[in-house]
Amino acid sequence: MAKKLISFDDSKTGEAALPDAVNTVLRDTYVPAWKPNTAYTAGQAVVSPAGDVVLRKTNSTSRATYDATEAGAWNLSATVTGKLSRSDADGLYQNIKTVRAQLTGGVQTMAATTLTGGNRGHRIPFKSPVQTTRWRMKIRNFATDGAAGAGDPVIGLSGLALGVAQLDAEGNPNGAYIPGTGVALATGGDYTIPADGTYWTSPWYDQPAHQIAPGRIHLLSIANRIPAGESKRVLMGTGWQWNGAETVVDPAVAPYSVTPSQSRFEVVVEFESSTVRKVGAFIGDSIVDGVTAGRQASHQAWPMLWANSHNSIAINAGVSGRTLANWANINHPVWTSVDWANVTADFGFIALGTNDISTGTATLADLKANFLATLANLRTKIGADRPMYASTVLPRKFNEANETLRKQYNAWLATCPGGLATVFDFATVMLDPAVAAPPQLLPVYDSDGSHPTPLGYLRMASIPGQLG
Repeated sequence: MAKKLISFDDSKTGEAALPDAVNTVLRDTYVPAWKPNTAYTAGQAVVSPAGDVVLRKTNSTSRATYDATEAGAWNLSATVTGKLSRSDADGLYQNIKTVRAQLTGGVQTMAATTLTGGNRGHRIPFKSPVQTTRWRMKIRNFATDGAAGAGDPVIGLSGLALGVAQLDAEGNPNGAYIPGTGVALATGGDYTIPADGTYWTSPWYDQPAHQIAPGRIHLLSIANRIPAGESKRVLMGTGWQWNGAETVVDPAVAPYSVTPSQSRFEVVVEFESSTVRKVGAFIGDSIVDGVTAGRQASHQAWPMLWANSHNSIAINAGVSGRTLANWANINHPVWTSVDWANVTADFGFIALGTNDISTGTATLADLKANFLATLANLRTKIGADRPMYASTVLPRKFNEANETLRKQYNAWLATCPGGLATVFDFATVMLDPAVAAPPQLLPVYDSDGSHPTPLGYLRMASIPGQLG
């Protein structure tokens, strides 16, 4: 039986880009997400922005936002049946633990960039897989190449706000809050990002009204005052930048542009939760970050996508541009983006090597030695008894010498060196079999020759099974 390739219409987005046959299978298999300004029939099921399956009460068109009036047009589905036995329920209860983890999309290192001084702000989207019991924010102006921080001016901060993100027709945040969800957060007065590259840390937010709900995209608004000639050291994923510090933390104010840009500074949302989920620590480079030719939010990185589909929690410690040689040095700044002494991690995952190979100077012996040193460092950070995993290096249109090294390194990784539990062969799954040389990603997975597309990251997230 002949196989057919699924074609995509690049001139369209969403369902319109897919063939009718694919859309039919998807609609018959999955409950679709709620969409604004869409005609629905009575009894039609969708997944609300809160993650609930709801049924339309009447034949009518949805509102522009999923506000209280729109929510009133739906009934909560009562199709879930079945009960846990007493013994099963007791067993689950015994496995509940308090974990501390953090939500970031990794760090995208860059050279210092001078910004015009004045009142500024930005909103960052993120999503938690679990209900938080308390959380706090950490922010710093520091690039993990180790060359930043010294001599930088103090950055003033003057406000924080948290709320649920409003989504566009494609399910992506547009920089605005769902009305009625935004709340201002106490900061203890004006505060500053230190000039030495260390974090400013907010108070713990433990009020029920300030907690982060699972499965919903939230926006964290940060107001800051930038001195003239301020040097910005890092970028993080997607976000919306503001020209006014006061309006960015006003939930009623929408961004001046729905087009996202990259967010200033390094922001970490550290949280605690009572859960049975396993927590994994993922270290890597820009591919662990989720970098594409465009911009992605932190929850769109493949470790976060994997965690959301496997009832787990991912700590994304990826740092763009970094190498095995960096991570092999336990004193290198790449290790400083995670509070290793306090986070909970049940397993570790290493996805590194592509940047070492691209330098053209690393040898196979270098890669082996630095991988084993990195593995030992990660065990030091999260526990020697934790299972460890790794993945092969993706094709990248390397020259012949670098491609030979990539294949040799991947073959060595496949032997599970250093007591690895499993090595996942991302390279073979993502490879375009139609191109002999140089090996490269499938076009549908290829963003820019080095980084996957959003669909490619989804494919990567589907490869590991349950970990830990």
